[in-house]
Amino acid sequence: MTQRAVQTGRWALIGGLLAAFVLLVVTLHGQQRGVVISKFRFAEPYDPPLQNQTKYLLMGAEGRALGEGKVLLKEFRMETFARNGDRQTISSAPECVYDTINRTVSSAGPMQMQTADGKFFIQGEGFLLRQTNLSLVISNKVETTIHKELLASPTSQLKPAGEATTNSAGVPVPTLVATNAVLDTNQFVKIFSQHADFSSVSNLAVYSGNVRAVDPKMELTCAIATAHFSTNGSVENVLAETNVVITGRQDNSRATGESAVYLVNAEQERIELMGNAHWQDDQRAAKADKFIFDRQDNTVRAEPNAYLKLPRAALSLSGPLSANSSTPAADHAGTNEIIEITSKLLTMQLPTTNRPARVIIARTNVLIFNPNDQSRATGDEAIYTEADGTVRLSGKANWSSNQRVVSGDTLTFDQTNQVFTAHGDGYLKLPLAALGKSSMLSSGAADSTNRVAKTNQFVEVFSDDYDYRNNLLSFRENVRANLLEGDVMNGWMTCGLLTVEFTNNQMKTVVARRNVAVGQVPGPADTARKVYKKLNCEILTINLSTNGQAESFLAEEKVVAVQDEVRPGTNDVHTTLRAEVVTGYFFATTNQLEKMIAERNVYLEQGERSAKGAQAVYTATNNLVELTGEPTATLPGSRISKADSLIWDRADGKLTARGIHKSEWRRPPANTNQTNLPFPR
Repeated sequence: MTQRAVQTGRWALIGGLLAAFVLLVVTLHGQQRGVVISKFRFAEPYDPPLQNQTKYLLMGAEGRALGEGKVLLKEFRMETFARNGDRQTISSAPECVYDTINRTVSSAGPMQMQTADGKFFIQGEGFLLRQTNLSLVISNKVETTIHKELLASPTSQLKPAGEATTNSAGVPVPTLVATNAVLDTNQFVKIFSQHADFSSVSNLAVYSGNVRAVDPKMELTCAIATAHFSTNGSVENVLAETNVVITGRQDNSRATGESAVYLVNAEQERIELMGNAHWQDDQRAAKADKFIFDRQDNTVRAEPNAYLKLPRAALSLSGPLSANSSTPAADHAGTNEIIEITSKLLTMQLPTTNRPARVIIARTNVLIFNPNDQSRATGDEAIYTEADGTVRLSGKANWSSNQRVVSGDTLTFDQTNQVFTAHGDGYLKLPLAALGKSSMLSSGAADSTNRVAKTNQFVEVFSDDYDYRNNLLSFRENVRANLLEGDVMNGWMTCGLLTVEFTNNQMKTVVARRNVAVGQVPGPADTARKVYKKLNCEILTINLSTNGQAESFLAEEKVVAVQDEVRPGTNDVHTTLRAEVVTGYFFATTNQLEKMIAERNVYLEQGERSAKGAQAVYTATNNLVELTGEPTATLPGSRISKADSLIWDRADGKLTARGIHKSEWRRPPANTNQTNLPFPR
């Protein structure tokens, strides 16, 4: 790579050599072949008023005339000085030949040049200096060493030592001098090549043949590298061409492309890799039309048509959200499964001292795809932080896999803690089977051999926010859940908060809170008899057994249960139950209700008939409801009170009072001893 001091070093080398050899020819021109001048030394001063200050000092052990206008110099050494007397550059070669006719300086042997502070050094074997076009060619084993302070960046510690001057050949020589900063030997850039060509006329430096540039963080190789300089000597850019390979020395990353441009100025230091560009490290691989490596921020940006491949563990859901819900997500962590990310723009923030882990940001038309299970996630932006294994997908975020759909304004996947969060306009759709083997919500009949939900049954939930953590799926605010069979809704629920607790991916407890409403509607096949059911309460808790079967439920606070039965050709039957607490128990082998207990301020109503008491117990085995606690019943034209209990036989629709009781009638019935008065079913 190059820097402001390149002009000082390389162009000063060219100009200084030319000026010195022009002076040398004055001394040796016209001398016969074999004439030798020993301990040659010549100094050129600055123009007045600095005539006492040396501009160039040329030295050699001897100068020998070769004839035909050529002079051989032994142990050549040249030093250049700034106007304030500080030494700028030191150049040397064991020997060289000056051709006074063609105005060239050449040697097949080694040469080297460095700045006085040692921050810039170049050496090679075989060089040719042309005075006519102010160019220098080094033929073999070119090696350039540049301290990174000399790069045109905000960290540069060089300062002007005076106005730019020119040598005797008219070549501009910027006068820069380093501060007294201590050099860090780990902050050097080295450039190796087979050949190098420097031109002060076109402001170009061209390295060719197995070009390799190395610094503490990176190594770049290519066939040709061309440095472009501005008129003030700073580097505008460096173009690397043909078989470009960039290797990260800290993370073992590797990037390839057809060409790369290195840009450096006071605001930035970056490399743009183009043409079939690829990047990869031990676990990740990417491709794009262009990669931009920001050396200051230590980031890699891919654009457009960015593609990135990551280990599958970077984005996987657990529990009921997982497409492989029967297998814990941790079981997949060691596999070779991958996920793919495509987007218009992708940025990788590479590790630094203050940022020990990578951060990957994908923007615009983001697609995250898992080839193994065909799951897909889409959004406007995805941010993956490797430190905590978190993926944040935002902007109409959606994830789908194996009949599962997850969406929201923002979706967050925390792989380390196995936490998933949806924020804003949340939506979740799952196959009923994903909630375990319970048939509690199934619209079909269940028995001891049929606990698996139908394959076309789904649960969908809408809410402001929801999350899954510690085996708990929680929906918050404006919760609305539907039970679907295909596209047909069989049941629904609304509440302020809904939580579902899982054990081994099996539903264990369901709790709904705040303005709870649960409803069931008849299916399309229910034509002869349609039953509509609805339950309202403040808290509803449903417990399931270890085998996934519904075990019990508890409805609390302002419980109201309503059932409407519609039969063609008959009157509709409307039934209402009110209580403070209702508890239900299910048979151990099915999801059918075995027993239900309503407590505190119990009220039953069906048509024009009603009953109330402290407690009502329904037993499915005999289909009876027993009302106790000073029960009373009101029927058209009659009232029963002060009984020990009232028994409602749901099979024949009769109401029976037990124990001493009081019956009141508007007119005496035909049989005054009748106590088993009919009560609609």
